[in-house]
Amino acid sequence: MNKYVLTINKVYDSILNRAISYNERLKLRKIMHSQKDNYYLISKHNGKAWLNKWSVLGSTNTVFYKYYSSYIGEDINIVPDDLMHNVIEPILNPMRYRGFYADKNMFDILLESSYHGKVTPLTIVRCINSCFYDTDYSIINENDAQNLVDSCTLRFLVAKPTIDTSSGKNVVFIDKYMKKIDLKRLRCLLGSDFILQEALTQSEFMSQFNKSSVNTLRLNTYKSVKTNEAYIINGVLRVGKAGSYVDNTHAGGCLIGIEPDGCLKRFCTDQYGHRFPVFNGIDFSADRFVIPEYEKVKSFAKKVADSLPHQRCLALDIALDVNNNPILIEYNIGGFGVWAFQQTIGAVFGPYTDEVISYCKDMIAGASRIYTAY
Repeated sequence: MNKYVLTINKVYDSILNRAISYNERLKLRKIMHSQKDNYYLISKHNGKAWLNKWSVLGSTNTVFYKYYSSYIGEDINIVPDDLMHNVIEPILNPMRYRGFYADKNMFDILLESSYHGKVTPLTIVRCINSCFYDTDYSIINENDAQNLVDSCTLRFLVAKPTIDTSSGKNVVFIDKYMKKIDLKRLRCLLGSDFILQEALTQSEFMSQFNKSSVNTLRLNTYKSVKTNEAYIINGVLRVGKAGSYVDNTHAGGCLIGIEPDGCLKRFCTDQYGHRFPVFNGIDFSADRFVIPEYEKVKSFAKKVADSLPHQRCLALDIALDVNNNPILIEYNIGGFGVWAFQQTIGAVFGPYTDEVISYCKDMIAGASRIYTAY
């Protein structure tokens, strides 16, 4: 490859890393400044040990240790946001493969060899690169696609873009009894790549937290660089704000940590780090909630992780249907939000932190979010 292209890429990546590091530090400092009474002084000895541990992967700052220690204790395995985005994530989930794996229209293809039966919500129509496909990926013309939609007997459907998505943006919920679905209008609204699926009916257990949104279990999986075995490190329950159609914290929802046995923690947190016991009128400090079939959910998540050979670190969003069977809503391989786990339940890599650091240190040359073929 032309050396000038490589140099430009390296400089751009360095500038991007610095900007991300600054932004992540600033974000946490603002939260800590606005809630001074909620954050305590960490041990200087522990802070120094933490900094020494993580500095082998690059420059970072103890603000991450100070912030997350207030939620999960002074755990030296707390992952700094900047190194996660700039070093760890690009190595564990290489950029050169990420686009295909991240496309929600590809989920069923990637997972079909591992599962027999329902894995994702029922798909009515796919739009891939402006072309229409049926649920089995057979290409169809626009009229046939519209006929599939019109003949669908399901009342509630959801349409969403399948690439470059985050935080539930541009998700459209449709009641067919109230409004006719026009695929041309959907393509104008959502772009060249989107999917139209059933709006999942969630289990009674999940519905109790908020009926208007499909509340999901976000599980953090790590596929070991030593054994290639997938592990469930942490889990959180995502609950939407009353009246909201999505469960994202950015839309006013909250997170509740899940213990390894499926029991929910007795407090909730929002995206700004506020901790509170009551959400949507439910007092989590007074009642003990246990995720039904949690072992089945964890086995399901491991299977998803095993189906994605180039991706080692995932954040999966899993719903429970009316029979408490796990259904994959989506998995996330980029922009990994460590805060969702580290301000609720525990460090992102837990007991596997040292092997991740060691591996990333050896593979540091591959820590780039830029992939260029020339």
